Amino acid sequence: MAVDRVAVIAFAKAVLTGAFAAAVPFLLLTVPLGLMLLFDFGDPMGGLNGLLIAAAPLIVTLPIVLGASILIGLPLTYLLRRSGREQGHHYVAAGAFFGGALPSALSLMAGEAASVASLYLALPGALGGALTGWSWGRHRDTLIAARNSEDADLDPTL
Repeated sequence: MAVDRVAVIAFAKAVLTGAFAAAVPFLLLTVPLGLMLLFDFGDPMGGLNGLLIAAAPLIVTLPIVLGASILIGLPLTYLLRRSGREQGHHYVAAGAFFGGALPSALSLMAGEAASVASLYLALPGALGGALTGWSWGRHRDTLIAARNSEDADLDPTL
């Protein structure tokens, strides 16, 4: 089975877009802190620690968005395509829902005390999920338009 290079690149773009979007609120705090540590010449590990602190939100969000995209996004793509209801805005809605619901569900499983903190994770999660869905939905809409254009070219009655 051949791998569709364009689809792999579109999937990677969607995951990176969502991971960055979910990390942005936290990056606003960690990047300045990391930059301060980067130029801490008194600490021999200051530069490395600074880079790790600056990139920490991306290090956390990237595997989460990748996992959710594989476990939720790709099966959703299959279901929407098979049902004939595949449209880009469905991916945005599903991404926002699952991106916000997953942190809330995990914190509820952790206990009552963690449920207040779930709001702080649900909002960036919903943003990241929506932008992941938006990026992937644009790719899928382009494929559908190309497929419909080919069908119109092949059928002289249209």
